[in-house]
Amino acid sequence: MEQSIEAPNEEELTHIAQMWIYAKDIAAEVANQCLDRSIGDLEKIQITLDKDTITKDETQKLHALGIAFGQVYVNEVSGSDWWMVEDEYGRDVCVRYKETSLLIFPHSMLSNRLEDGKDFRVVELYKELASDMNRIRMEYYANA
Repeated sequence: MEQSIEAPNEEELTHIAQMWIYAKDIAAEVANQCLDRSIGDLEKIQITLDKDTITKDETQKLHALGIAFGQVYVNEVSGSDWWMVEDEYGRDVCVRYKETSLLIFPHSMLSNRLEDGKDFRVVELYKELASDMNRIRMEYYANA
């Protein structure tokens, strides 16, 4: 099956919003942090993860925090927005730069790293991602 990229439907947009609210609830409950979709959320997500109450097996919670991570990216990087990708593996939420093939999958970025036992800092992960994406945008999508 060839990959297709589509705007999320109403149900999918609702799911993205609900996942962000779930992340907000998790941060408040676990670490007394209030997410607000700003760049400051990155440190708040880190504080939440540092409490060590969310295990690598709690994929739903980690995906919710990944959506919060992605929402910071969408808010900070002009031209980025939530989209859906469908391929032979299923349908998944992503962040897309304009109407290009430049995609990131923030909802699974945190959970994948924790499941793999990788040590990371949320702010540094974001900075590396933003830097890499900016370089790729300038190199391949300057006219997008």
